[in-house]
Amino acid sequence: MVVQEELESLLDDSGHLRTLAFLYGSKGMCSKSLGIWRILARNYSTGLWKDHAILPETDSLETSVGKMSGEEIAAVEASKILQASSDQDLVLEHLGWVFTSH
Repeated sequence: MVVQEELESLLDDSGHLRTLAFLYGSKGMCSKSLGIWRILARNYSTGLWKDHAILPETDSLETSVGKMSGEEIAAVEASKILQASSDQDLVLEHLGWVFTSH
């Protein structure tokens, strides 16, 4: 657990929020992951996207990044999490910004 906390802190402090969002998502920590995607969607033009080519699961989005804004990419990633979620409260909490970002 200490290693996980150190990794989370390192990624957050270094501005690699997108990687942290994928890490949380892969560990089933949907609420934390969605929170980060929401931050990234709000701040897509501020440089928070500097780690945009790190993870292979983003390849399809990266090839069309010229056509999609960072806000849209964050919404797409968040919508994947929401589609897989059975937590209605979580879906309701994040659905509004995801819908308006598409």
